[in-house]
Amino acid sequence: NVGKVDAVSVVAAGGGNLQAEPGGIASFSISVRNTGNTVAQHKLTCASGHGWPVELGPSQSSTIDFEPLDILEFLPMQVRLRIPPVTNGSPPAGEVDMITCTVTSSNDPTFSHSEYANVTISELKVFSTELFDLQGNPVGPEASALPITVETGETVNVSMSITNIGNIEIPLSVKLQSANTDWGMYLVYDGEIEYDKVTFNLLPGHSTTVQVTAIIPLSTFDGSQNAFSLTTRLDEVGTNQFITNGTNFLVGKLLGLSLESSGEKVQATVGAWSQYSLWLNNTGNGALNLNWSTAEPPPGWQFGIDSAPKSIDKLVSSEVSFGVIAPNLAAVGDIEQSIRVRVIGTYYNDSVEVFIDLELTVVPTLHFGLELAPETSVHDLPRETQGQIVVIINNLGNSPGGGNLSAIIVDGEGVEDPEWSLQYEHSFDELQPGEEISVIISVTPTADAGSGLRTVEITILGQADEGVIVTTSEVLSLGVTAESSTTAFDLSSIVSTEVFFSIVVLIPIILFVVVRRMRSSAKIYDDEGESLVAPGVHTSQENISERRAAALMEDVEKEDDVISGDISQFEIQAALVQSIGDLPPPGPAPLPTGLPPAGLPPVVLPPAVMPPAAAFSSSPATTAQDITVNIDDNAAQGGVIGSEQSSSEPMPEAGQQNVAIAGMPPVPPTGLPPGWSLEQWRHYGAEWLQRHSGK
Repeated sequence: NVGKVDAVSVVAAGGGNLQAEPGGIASFSISVRNTGNTVAQHKLTCASGHGWPVELGPSQSSTIDFEPLDILEFLPMQVRLRIPPVTNGSPPAGEVDMITCTVTSSNDPTFSHSEYANVTISELKVFSTELFDLQGNPVGPEASALPITVETGETVNVSMSITNIGNIEIPLSVKLQSANTDWGMYLVYDGEIEYDKVTFNLLPGHSTTVQVTAIIPLSTFDGSQNAFSLTTRLDEVGTNQFITNGTNFLVGKLLGLSLESSGEKVQATVGAWSQYSLWLNNTGNGALNLNWSTAEPPPGWQFGIDSAPKSIDKLVSSEVSFGVIAPNLAAVGDIEQSIRVRVIGTYYNDSVEVFIDLELTVVPTLHFGLELAPETSVHDLPRETQGQIVVIINNLGNSPGGGNLSAIIVDGEGVEDPEWSLQYEHSFDELQPGEEISVIISVTPTADAGSGLRTVEITILGQADEGVIVTTSEVLSLGVTAESSTTAFDLSSIVSTEVFFSIVVLIPIILFVVVRRMRSSAKIYDDEGESLVAPGVHTSQENISERRAAALMEDVEKEDDVISGDISQFEIQAALVQSIGDLPPPGPAPLPTGLPPAGLPPVVLPPAVMPPAAAFSSSPATTAQDITVNIDDNAAQGGVIGSEQSSSEPMPEAGQQNVAIAGMPPVPPTGLPPGWSLEQWRHYGAEWLQRHSGK
């Protein structure tokens, strides 16, 4: 009889000199042939030395069962090794991975056959680039890149990053080209300045940055543009691998603001501020003045922005704290109404506006309120007699809880006064939301307690279950006083004994020293004139007399006195004289424009009474200032009657005051003769007086 024979022949094909790039696939095949004398079934298992994925046949598994093979039947199976992509330069070029494939028999557990194949990682020379604007944001591909806004006279820096995403060191070059060569533009790499091109080598997995500096001329106008491009090329002979990045510099003012948050809801508590951070970013190229506002809060809610900046510089970010307080007894849960925070940035006549809507939620909160009951009576307490402070504690939160109460009594300096005693319950039971309780605090002044004002400070600290925020650490202050002392002076009850005796002893000593110092520093002048002359200045006795007279205002009526309420007649006359315009200088007066009336001298009766003798005594040499005006009794009492006469107006008629003017004949007591003017009288009045006086 022929016995059963299990035999198999395994052959690897295509496994010599296997190579693959990172991210690629290396493959070969293994064939199995049944050389036994019975149907056999075999199993193939392959593994990578680096643990990389291995796929067999049509599956993605590294283990596969062959179909049952008849005698001398064979079946090939493909083996694929997936090379992982480059990560930080690995796998490097030239690295070798060994694949081990093992064939086992389902019929014979002792059978095992292995085949081996080596895969070499080939070179991958590839790189990537990214151009960023002034804020560090990618501008995108050249065809759709956003312009970079700049200002006239500004020097700006933009950057481009280059990354070697291959697995071998590569030589690279970056070339700068601009459309307007009048602009100053150059490249900066590794601290060195190049005006058109930089070259360098870049290790696998490494990145570097090339900076582009542009100087915008002062002569450019708003709206001017300058396109530029950066071409990064693999600097090897026979290669044409390159990437071009570029955009435009646009001259003008770009206003940009963004307001961001963490995206979470604002957690509001009852009775205390909840802080929520916002971030304001100036993405433009100009400093902005800011105006903040919030939406009208729902009833009972409080909103606020803590230390909101009034301005923000260009390309600057600022953190802003938004605060919120939920109303008393607000239920736990989300609030339907969102809150809008708005900020407007202005630059001269231009402005930009951004806003953000914040969602609110009320969290479990324990909050107590304190208030005094009307029956509280703690003023003018008799010593060693109790007074009562009735405190009402309200649970204003949305969660139940109890608390502890503490109270102290302090003096005006905040120091606890041991001469007063307080008695009260130090804790209280759990209160439901909206529930209240009254706590009595007994206040007793001792026999040595002072009668000055003292302050009772009452503090409450809430206690609640885990997960409930306790916002209560309330302090309530009120004044208490003991009854006044029955003695006439109770300073000793207000201050300590040491301070009292110090005051009694020190005050007389201080007064005595002050009086002695004042007497010793006083200076007595022998001559009253010395006090009118500055120290070290020598003068005459006449000068001293003048100073004394000026100091005593002896010549006050010669000055423009605006203080005295009594006006002399001489002061009134002097004021009227100053108000009359200057008269022409002495000398022959010009002839009048007209002749005297017909019938000179006028045919009228001579005056019954000759002019006063004083009228004829006027000297022609009298100056223009020698003017006498008679003032009636009313003027002497502070009033002035009369008006200024022009040369073209007739002189006052009879009954008016006499006026004597230098260089002119005196006017008769009855006034000018009928038909005469003052100018005519000045030239012909003397003749009229001669004829009518009988001379």
